[in-house]
Amino acid sequence: MFKKLKKQLTDEQKHVNQVFERLCYVYGVQNNAALERELGLSNAYCTGRIKRGSLPFELIYNAAIEKQTSYEQILFGTPMKQVDGNDLLIIKQGILKSLLRIKAGNLMAKANTTDDLESIAKIQAESVESELTVHWAKQQKDSA
Repeated sequence: MFKKLKKQLTDEQKHVNQVFERLCYVYGVQNNAALERELGLSNAYCTGRIKRGSLPFELIYNAAIEKQTSYEQILFGTPMKQVDGNDLLIIKQGILKSLLRIKAGNLMAKANTTDDLESIAKIQAESVESELTVHWAKQQKDSA
């Protein structure tokens, strides 16, 4: 009689949902339930991660290695061919800076859970994003 309304997803939840869509594509399955079966995950694993807005970094990493695809493609949905050589140098700088922060805080030694690793990955992503933002802003300014 009444239609059940779908709850609006936050931006984080949408991003996690898109990551699971890309993981399904990489593994050649139709939906999250099939992905859970394929990878031996618990029922509703994907739904739980989407609800929490928690990216499955370990799954992304394993899929990239296992399926020989780009980690960035799964995480961000952006093909690597769109990133030029200068951008790759900037990404490398961002990763290096994040590794220095991680080392200084002794964070790897303290990482005991997937959530701890996600926090470390977040540091890396923020550092890379920051470096790229500065680089692209400089490029725009130089071309203006």
